[in-house]
Amino acid sequence: MHTQIDTLINDLTAMTSESLSIVNNNFIGLSETQINWKPEKKKWSIAECLDHIAVSFKTYNADIERVLASPQPASGNLVFRTTLTGGIFIKTMHPDSPVKVPNPSMFSPTQGNLTRGVFEDFLAAHKALTDLIEKSKTLDLGHNKITSPVSSLMKFTLGEVLIILTYHEKRHVLQARRVMELPGFPL
Repeated sequence: MHTQIDTLINDLTAMTSESLSIVNNNFIGLSETQINWKPEKKKWSIAECLDHIAVSFKTYNADIERVLASPQPASGNLVFRTTLTGGIFIKTMHPDSPVKVPNPSMFSPTQGNLTRGVFEDFLAAHKALTDLIEKSKTLDLGHNKITSPVSSLMKFTLGEVLIILTYHEKRHVLQARRVMELPGFPL
């Protein structure tokens, strides 16, 4: 039987595949000058977008690993519902959302020029996210709780964190691709 949770996992898997495809098809062959080019001082470069994805995932990863060490297995509940807070974060993080979310300093990309090693960091975070999505097939997405690294008062379900991280990755990969389309991007 195909469930709503199966559909969610399949959708997240497809979105992470799309993000990886964009990175592989657009950024891997770029020079360090190109990946570090910024349209304006306060705007991010391609490298900063990818580094931000990796930094953000690493920040969440400790609590995710804690949950995975003693997870609550799937209960047979075939429906996943978001909490009020989780739903708000998911909507604002959606790749198509026009809302600009302020970046807490703990998620800031590395300052200064980045090397091509940023691709390795991004790919490691991407692989960890896709592995987490795969592992979550057997877990209760609505009851395993993750504490937000921003505030211990905010808690998200594992399912919400998977959606937030997947949307976040796609949002910033698309942002990085838009950098290439700007006037002045070095060829």
